[in-house]
Amino acid sequence: MASGAQAPVHAEAETSDGEVRRFSAGSVTLLEDTTGKGHRSRVVSDEDVVLAIVQLE
Repeated sequence: MASGAQAPVHAEAETSDGEVRRFSAGSVTLLEDTTGKGHRSRVVSDEDVVLAIVQLE
């Protein structure tokens, strides 16, 4: 990937306080919040998106 280039964004997640995180193919994130009003997620690409969610205990 060329310097300064960014991977295309395929999905977004928005927290109840308005923070938006963007995810591209191969993204991995750890969500640690277990309280609050929740979040919204949406696909922002014309391509199919596959998500894998694993609950850690």
